[in-house]
Amino acid sequence: MLACCYPWYTQQSWTRTQMSDLPTIQYNSGDDTTITRQLNFAASAGITGFISSWWDAGDKTDINFTKLLAHAASLEQQTHDHFASSLYIENDAPALNTPAKMITQLNYIKTQYGL
Repeated sequence: MLACCYPWYTQQSWTRTQMSDLPTIQYNSGDDTTITRQLNFAASAGITGFISSWWDAGDKTDINFTKLLAHAASLEQQTHDHFASSLYIENDAPALNTPAKMITQLNYIKTQYGL
């Protein structure tokens, strides 16, 4: 079973002015402890992978996906259970709003991640 992952949150995301339904544990998506905790929570709930939102090369979603891959590999070494990771390309992102930009970003993804 896969779950969506939205790796763009920062501590500043968690205010009532930005969203009315705050999570129990407020977090920064790029924090290594947070990534490990979320992977462990997901795996213990029977989730076998994340589909991670992605906006642009060099964007925090890209940086945090790289971290997710590393942490998922560590989890797999510890548990011997594969944890899949894939991208959900947000095609409404400014970096992807033309065919040429989309091709550039897809080539980056292929080179960077082999996906």
